[in-house]
Amino acid sequence: MERYVPGLPDDDGSTVERYTRDTGVMARSLAYIFAAGASISLLALAIPNRDQAHPGRVVLQAVCGYVLCAMLGIAGGRLPRWSFQVFLAAATLLIEWNIYASGDSTSPYAALYFWVSIYAFYFLSRREAVLQTGFIVVAYAALLMQAPAAGDGAVLRWAITMSALVFGGALIGTLQERIATLARATRTDPDTGLLNRSGLREALDAEIDRGRRSHQSLALVLVRIDGHRPLSSGAGNRNVVLELVTLALNRTKRGMDHAARLGERELALVVPECAATDAYMVAERVRSAAHRELRGLPSSITVSLGVACYPEHGATAESVLHAASQGVAAAEQLGRDRTVIYSPEIASLVLAAETRSHQEDRGSTLAAVLALTEVLDIRDAGTSAHSQTVGRYAEQIARGLGLSEELVERVKMAGILHDVGKIAVPDAVLSKPGPLDDDEFAQMKKHPEVGALIVDGADMKDVASWVIAHHERPDGRGYPRGLVGEEIPLEARILAVADAYEAMTVDRVYRAALPVEKARGELRRCSGSQFDPRVVEVFLDALERDDDRLGIDDFVVAPAADS
Repeated sequence: MERYVPGLPDDDGSTVERYTRDTGVMARSLAYIFAAGASISLLALAIPNRDQAHPGRVVLQAVCGYVLCAMLGIAGGRLPRWSFQVFLAAATLLIEWNIYASGDSTSPYAALYFWVSIYAFYFLSRREAVLQTGFIVVAYAALLMQAPAAGDGAVLRWAITMSALVFGGALIGTLQERIATLARATRTDPDTGLLNRSGLREALDAEIDRGRRSHQSLALVLVRIDGHRPLSSGAGNRNVVLELVTLALNRTKRGMDHAARLGERELALVVPECAATDAYMVAERVRSAAHRELRGLPSSITVSLGVACYPEHGATAESVLHAASQGVAAAEQLGRDRTVIYSPEIASLVLAAETRSHQEDRGSTLAAVLALTEVLDIRDAGTSAHSQTVGRYAEQIARGLGLSEELVERVKMAGILHDVGKIAVPDAVLSKPGPLDDDEFAQMKKHPEVGALIVDGADMKDVASWVIAHHERPDGRGYPRGLVGEEIPLEARILAVADAYEAMTVDRVYRAALPVEKARGELRRCSGSQFDPRVVEVFLDALERDDDRLGIDDFVVAPAADS
């Protein structure tokens, strides 16, 4: 498989080019040349030849050849690229020595020069190959000049041999470049210059194999263009939006990353040595760069991104690709223009969306969303009770406010579903033990909108309108819309109090649970600014009247016992 070679471009797109730059392959090939040359020399000694002048010198050359062969075989791919020029120069000198040992400047050993030249033009750069061939030309000329029979005949032999040598080497180099060009064309998209689907699969297979050997993770980011349908993909029809997103991708990726085009609206990026959290940041940089490039086009044209990692989300190229595509599908379902990391919860969300698209009954869709909230509770709070408890508190408040029984049940459902949008928040943000930075808080602030989209998809538009507003504040300092006072639905104000109290009285990764009385004191302190005063009053009255029935004390102690 592929090795990264210092000094070479990491985005080298052709399999042939990568193969000829693999130092392991180079070492094995050159070892074969040394072994073959040494063996031929010894074989020539075994054939009766009265003109053989110095057998000892030929044996010395063969021994040196085998030693160099062994060195190449042992060191293998660990050798630096510059060392191969030294080995090739040594091969030229051994051939010189063989010709000298034979005592005949017209020795057939001169044919071995072709091996050196062909190797140089195939494996080395054009400049390096020319230097090696020039060294052969000079060395053979010097040998012929010191030969006893040197003269016009020697010059002619030198000219013919070297001309054939240069022509043969150049031909090999030209053919190698042509093969590399054809190979590149089969795996490269002609419109964007990125890898095509076949090239992506090859790059992903190679990176997974490398990650398996080195125990390193890698990420795959899929980029899908939203709100754009190209008129035609035929020749002469430019897909300008695709070109702009491709430009954003190329400006964002590292040299070692692999970018590919998978279709008229889909691109991909293979990111080696990258874990899920870092990959999310890479994807967000791609999204920001795409926003800049698409500035001036209709606002409906955005990009949705899905992230999947090896080995967390799959052990093969197919499984990682499938996981990333699930992430993209979830990003589209959550409202587009966002990045989603694959998780089992994502699969549930996509399944729910597919259920809606096939117009199956609403009950199965709601069941999928409810199951999703339970899994998210375990992911976020370490317990499946969070959403159910918020639902119970919200029900108590709604009943205390005198709402109709039907509306009480809807508020309870809203309490259970209020945090489903956290599916779009990375694990690293949810489980961070310290304060969130600005970027992390910006990610967290998206969850009410995402949750509203999911709930709305389950055909509960009223509940969705409460879920999106459950982090709004009467003083206007809430999110996502900064609503003030009565602009916030009463049901959302109920959810805000129920959610805050439950969060304060349960252990979280970033702080221990507050005592019940202190949590109630916080509700009183923030009444009128963060919370609706009437809702707080009704809730506190209910708690004080019916603590035993609500089981608050048991609920506070239970997490500590579990931990």
